[in-house]
Amino acid sequence: MKRLPLGLVLLAVLAPLAPIASGTRAARGPAQEPVSAEAARGDDARLAAWLSERVAALVEERGLIALAACAITPAGTVSAAAGTADAGAEQRPMTPATPVRIASVTKTFVAAAALRLSERGALDLDAPIAGLLDEPFVELLRSDGYRPEAITVRHLGTHTGGLFDHAATQAYFDAVLADPAHEWTRREQLEEAVEEGDPVGAPGERFSYSDTGYVLLGRILERRAGRPLAAVVREELGFDRLGLETTWWERAEPAPESALPRARQFVGADDVTDLDPSCDLYGGGGLLSTPEDLARFFHALLGGRVFERPETLAYMLDPGPLPAGSPYRFGLFAGTTRGRATWSQSGFWGTEAVHVPSLRATLAIAVARQQDLFVARSLLPELVDRLVDRLPEPPEPPR
Repeated sequence: MKRLPLGLVLLAVLAPLAPIASGTRAARGPAQEPVSAEAARGDDARLAAWLSERVAALVEERGLIALAACAITPAGTVSAAAGTADAGAEQRPMTPATPVRIASVTKTFVAAAALRLSERGALDLDAPIAGLLDEPFVELLRSDGYRPEAITVRHLGTHTGGLFDHAATQAYFDAVLADPAHEWTRREQLEEAVEEGDPVGAPGERFSYSDTGYVLLGRILERRAGRPLAAVVREELGFDRLGLETTWWERAEPAPESALPRARQFVGADDVTDLDPSCDLYGGGGLLSTPEDLARFFHALLGGRVFERPETLAYMLDPGPLPAGSPYRFGLFAGTTRGRATWSQSGFWGTEAVHVPSLRATLAIAVARQQDLFVARSLLPELVDRLVDRLPEPPEPPR
């Protein structure tokens, strides 16, 4: 069975949105004006019809297995899906409430939980990880030339700690596929990073995406909070308060009673649905969710409804202390679409959530086959165009 080189797949899936969803259409106005309830209902209906038509067309015309999307705008929340969540005997249709493994989109949840612990004084984001991790992890890092006393929590959250990425190697991906039932441990994944590569830079020197860093960050959250990572994320972020009814940590939490069966997920021709979740479970990934819940969470997070203080969100998005040109903040990619700033995170198996602050709009998408994410991303610039078209024209400049 022919497989795509993992490095190329990772670069394309996890890249910021700017080069993928860019455009030359001029942005009009700095932000959306409030609309009346009647106008919002009309816009909501038109937006729902457009999204349903576009999702169905992409699946039919581009040969996608399945695509689900949810958009939240000032006009309301709309969602759509097409294709099959399981092409087996049941032929289950895909829906916007069908759960999928969201992989690296989990990172945004983990980063936000770290910031919530920081708000409560339970975690110092500038503390060296040497005093926060299990000693065997610290010694393993030192054995490969890392300086854990110089790597901070902030470095882990912003991918600037110089950590090699165990999950980006073809050797790791092949090992996962060769033994799909193997239960990976954090230590095994850290050993993969140490054995397959070396430090990619000094702490704070450069951006280099690393699942290994988030595996370590997840362990730090557990040790500082005295709870399993799943509980830390759920409780600190307030899943119940935010209405995240079908988001849960695989293996660590039971599936909600209301959750639909998972969609089957593919990388190329490989069905990866039944890979043991431990291959991506400890902070770099681990959550199951739906496009509807992802849109809710990102809209709440970037709308200022997750943290206690606005300064915390500002810290999350602050590029100031990061290496020049870094595309990543604390748990989010910074990008642009149609000339408008975006915050986003994508996941290896084929998920993405994007927020456009100037339009107060959020879009979350999930595909059944990972490579189809590149096609599904076309929904974002189209959504931006539709929202920009309803903005009031700017006033004429004074003569």
